[in-house]
Amino acid sequence: MRLITLLLVTLSGCAQYKEPIVITKGGTYTGNYKSDDSQVPAIRIETYEPVEITGCNIVHSGIGIQCVGGTKLTVHHNNFRGQRPNRGAQWGRALDDYHPQYLVFENNTINHTGGVHIDHSDENTKSIIIRYNIIRNTDKRRGDNTIGPEHRAGVLLNTLDHQNGVTGEIAWNLFENLPDSSFIEDNINLGNVVGDKTKPLQVHDNYIRGAYPYPSSVTDQFTGSGITVEGDPAHNTVGNVSQYINIYNNQVISTCNAGINVNAGHDISVTGNTIISAGKYPDGSAGGFWWAGGAVWNGSKVGPDVFRDITYKNNTIGYVHPGTNKPFPGRQDISEGVDLKNNHSLPNPITLKMEEAELPKFEAKLRAATLTIGSGLAAVVEDE
Repeated sequence: MRLITLLLVTLSGCAQYKEPIVITKGGTYTGNYKSDDSQVPAIRIETYEPVEITGCNIVHSGIGIQCVGGTKLTVHHNNFRGQRPNRGAQWGRALDDYHPQYLVFENNTINHTGGVHIDHSDENTKSIIIRYNIIRNTDKRRGDNTIGPEHRAGVLLNTLDHQNGVTGEIAWNLFENLPDSSFIEDNINLGNVVGDKTKPLQVHDNYIRGAYPYPSSVTDQFTGSGITVEGDPAHNTVGNVSQYINIYNNQVISTCNAGINVNAGHDISVTGNTIISAGKYPDGSAGGFWWAGGAVWNGSKVGPDVFRDITYKNNTIGYVHPGTNKPFPGRQDISEGVDLKNNHSLPNPITLKMEEAELPKFEAKLRAATLTIGSGLAAVVEDE
């Protein structure tokens, strides 16, 4: 991908890494940190004082940055690189942050990790901002390539449901996953995420390419997607189910199973997105589990007071699913709960060239908005 090549330069030479660090005092931290142990994070934050992590190369077999509850954290202009996990662990997340007071996660480059995880909120959680990052090859496998039990998403927000709602945005990020080099579930997963009623959580202008089963030859089961809004059936009430979320202007390309799904919540808007999947892997080979571009369905089987007020319109969709006919033979642009008349279906055929045309459009959007994504920091590698 041309954009990534421009933004991530690799330097040869001997890296000087610091041992894993435990931060107990606020301040700004920079440098190269590494952990070869899947049970030891490269950086652990144990303070409520504001912490800034910047200009770092973070190499990790487990978690890159792990936080105790209640942190005030800004992470920007860093490189994260996952290493093959050990001790039977899954690929470690770049960031694992437990009910932060606030998080700003901007201009980072992330390669082969378990993604970014924000777990729970409380009355002190004010905002979550995740912008301008490159996130590649998110993986839920263990070191021996068997499938681990824990969810892995490029960005996973889990149970942010305190009564005041959370403000912020997930925006202008580039997600890329390659077959057999990744095993992602959702690129962006919002589970029981409560946005602020007056300032809904904004998910916009992300470029998402790839969500594939592992191994790539699997054709009968896969639950990943580009963007999914969902909830825990045992936890869904009108107050804590996903709500007040706006999803718009995203480009979702070549994702097996689904493009953008909403299967729980209320007051959720999905508008102006582009969803394209040609039903083939990037090299032109067949395979995968291609289902539908979009859906709105009551996955938690809750009442109409909880599952309601979901808008899905003005999206441009072309999703290949052989044997279906929505709206053309061999297509399933939507599977249920979405009115095709309120969205635009691309004409047949849907091709890999159409998929490839979306990255230059995203690059043009970045230029027009005078934005740069990724760390801009040269990655340091070790001599062989």
